[in-house]
Amino acid sequence: MAECRLEMHPTKTKIVYCKDEQRKGTYPNIQFDFLRYCFRPRLVRRSRDNALFWRFNPAVSASALKAMRATIRELDLRRRTHVSMGEIARQINPLLRGWIEYYGRYARSALYPLLRYVNLTLLAWAMRKFKRFKARKVRASQSLQRLARENANLFVHWRIGMIGTFTSWEPCNASVTPGSARGRRCNSVGHSPGCAFSKHYPPGNYVIGALSDRCRNGPSLGA
Repeated sequence: MAECRLEMHPTKTKIVYCKDEQRKGTYPNIQFDFLRYCFRPRLVRRSRDNALFWRFNPAVSASALKAMRATIRELDLRRRTHVSMGEIARQINPLLRGWIEYYGRYARSALYPLLRYVNLTLLAWAMRKFKRFKARKVRASQSLQRLARENANLFVHWRIGMIGTFTSWEPCNASVTPGSARGRRCNSVGHSPGCAFSKHYPPGNYVIGALSDRCRNGPSLGA
């Protein structure tokens, strides 16, 4: 390399052992970051027999997760109680969509801590916005999870089933059928009694293709 007048960076350059099911040696360096992915040994499931085995695979890096959380935090959504949830969705959905499409190609589950952080941010927003949720975190969480099930397409991460607030993962049971040219409709089955969101999201068909929180049968959440 010296003949080409090239020099390797002394701290950024290292030899990494790509440890996996076939390479089982012990070496000091078994992972590296590249393009905001972290490459390291990971357990993966084989499709043909559902067995787990080790592969040297990429997933979103810790530094990338930290940067994305900082981006959400800088939006100060918790204090923006003057806006509706639909307006929050329109603001953060482009960010979430880009992150999920880029980092979700490999080991999508590595994104769940970030998506859970988004849900907790929405929870804090709801507790500030609605008086009945003040200092009642569990009740607010339950209402928010019901809303997520019935309006799964409101947020990008809810569409892929990340609707749990205290739990790390919960499958999405929303029934979605083809709808109008504006998007798709979520066939809501109604809210449980006492749900504070029910007066803003009454049972009915919701137009969700435009990522709007305005119900066809009632006012928006911020009304």
